[in-house]
Amino acid sequence: MKRTDTEQRNAVVGALYENNAGYLYETAFYMLKSHSDAQDAVEETFGKLLGRSSLPEFSDERAAKAFLITSVKNTCIDMLRKKKHRDKLRTDLYGNMAAECEDIRSPAEAECMLDCLPEKLRIVMTLRYIEDHDSSEIAAMLGIKRSTVQARIRRSKHMILSSLSL
Repeated sequence: MKRTDTEQRNAVVGALYENNAGYLYETAFYMLKSHSDAQDAVEETFGKLLGRSSLPEFSDERAAKAFLITSVKNTCIDMLRKKKHRDKLRTDLYGNMAAECEDIRSPAEAECMLDCLPEKLRIVMTLRYIEDHDSSEIAAMLGIKRSTVQARIRRSKHMILSSLSL
């Protein structure tokens, strides 16, 4: 029975995984300092490889390993950039909310408070405190009245302060 292109492709990627996953994991762990993130980086690297329209052709095992190392390093760099961006957003949110609600003690607490709000309130708070838009801009973006934006901000703050006092 003849193997299909997909079966051959999966076999090639499977062999690359078997031969290189351990080393790629060590490389990713060295860069990311987290076991779960390193596993994610290796999985994402092989996922991208499977998603390509055609697999690269390698002259030998060393060329394949070099390609995979470069790929996993690039994936790690992307992950670090995303994490840095998320951390900046958390810090901005905390700084903006803490200035108005002294009871919020950490970026994680501010993020948790925001996540617990209903969607309409969370959207307005995100636009206000993370993206730093004023209420007129938010009203224009969402197609609602400025007074509605201000009411949602007040309601959000009230809900946050109420949950902090529990």
